[in-house]
Amino acid sequence: MLDQIKEWIKRDGLDGPSQRIDVVYKRDYLFSILRDHMTLQQIGKLFNRHHSVVIHGLKQHEKFMSETYDYNGVEIKGNLSYLAVIKEYRKEYDNLLSNSDEHQQAVLRVTGDGSIENQEWQIAADSGAGESPYSKGCAQ
Repeated sequence: MLDQIKEWIKRDGLDGPSQRIDVVYKRDYLFSILRDHMTLQQIGKLFNRHHSVVIHGLKQHEKFMSETYDYNGVEIKGNLSYLAVIKEYRKEYDNLLSNSDEHQQAVLRVTGDGSIENQEWQIAADSGAGESPYSKGCAQ
């Protein structure tokens, strides 16, 4: 999973200085994907950003995804311009997850020296066992 996300970062120049709105939206979305497995500092390092930029991006992602609009009596959830920009990443990410074995999950593990490795580990299909030690609740 990490290798694929690194490829997206390089392919779309998300680790560069661009502040174009489409680039910023893509960064924010990838921040949210990576946050389940990595610290703020590790995410920032992937994108050549400070951890405070990651925090801001995560807040922006949450804000955009929680917005609701009424369109002819139908409630639409999510900022439409944000969703339009990240739709390809969402498809690619869903494909990435659906192609993995249902009993395996790619988990990012932090080694003692702070580098990041991919590690696959068994997860019981219907139990909550095997939670990642790098979940959102961890202190930074």
